[in-house]
Amino acid sequence: MTAAVAAAPLLLVERNAHRVAGHHHAALIALARQARAEGRAVVVAAPDGITADTGQALAASGAVIVVGAGSEPVSAVLLGAGLLLSALSHVAMCLTAARRWPRPIRRLPHQLMLASRCLTEAATLRAGARACTRARPVALVLTAAEGLHALTAALSGIDHLRFVHEVDTTEDGPLRLLGAAARRHHPAVMALCPTASVQAEVRARFPYLDTRIVAFALADADAYISDAERSAARAQLGVRDGERVLCLVGGW
Repeated sequence: MTAAVAAAPLLLVERNAHRVAGHHHAALIALARQARAEGRAVVVAAPDGITADTGQALAASGAVIVVGAGSEPVSAVLLGAGLLLSALSHVAMCLTAARRWPRPIRRLPHQLMLASRCLTEAATLRAGARACTRARPVALVLTAAEGLHALTAALSGIDHLRFVHEVDTTEDGPLRLLGAAARRHHPAVMALCPTASVQAEVRARFPYLDTRIVAFALADADAYISDAERSAARAQLGVRDGERVLCLVGGW
């Protein structure tokens, strides 16, 4: 890593920062605090805003928060187009849900939403980069779309890392053409995948895209229970020391 990259501002993009639930908030706060501890400037960009608690924690860490398009005019156009496509996606989903339409029509809402997310990501990257006035940032999209990676880089003009958590849909027909037209921008993007299976899916669809496996969950020492708490729990449940216990949490 060069000295310039090591000292560059960190730009974090999170489209789910306005939602109350989810593990995105912990990642945003932890990354911002670590970057500030390393002496980096930190900009957090969120297209739909940030919850109050997360916003306060980020502000306390010294991060600059950019909501929506910020002061970037091109971002405003891209964000508006993304909102329009998102609305059209919801309308298309309602129209196609009640009948057995051909597969291309049933896939239309997904394609519109994928295009919407691409435009929103590009707009937010541009808005966040505008706030990094001193140097070009190291940019990370924490919750990235499954497709149109190169097109996002082309529209934003920002080299960035993209965290692809899962592959729910992919590019069909016209979107594949758009993706192919922007293929020369693939070197500007790296996809980070939480598991080998997600990486395999991304590689199968985008063989030219650089991918790496990186766990998204961030270790927090305060989140682990102590040995005393473990012993108390075993005693309460009647589990002897050394016996293995399986605990399923959530819906995974």
